[in-house]
Amino acid sequence: MSASLSAYVSSAPPSKLVLSDRLLHLAEDADRAGCRIAAEHLIALAHWVFDDVEGCIVPASAPGRRLR
Repeated sequence: MSASLSAYVSSAPPSKLVLSDRLLHLAEDADRAGCRIAAEHLIALAHWVFDDVEGCIVPASAPGRRLR
């Protein structure tokens, strides 16, 4: 199993565009499954990915919210 997982492990972090796209797809899946609140959190997080500036505050709707 570890051999198949190694194809997905990357030494570089994903780009903001790729990460945001994945979050939006997850939000669509959550919405289809009837998890509206989770979908809204994922959308907020996808937007936050592009607004991430050193020293900023994570939006209240973002999962794992914390102050920097």
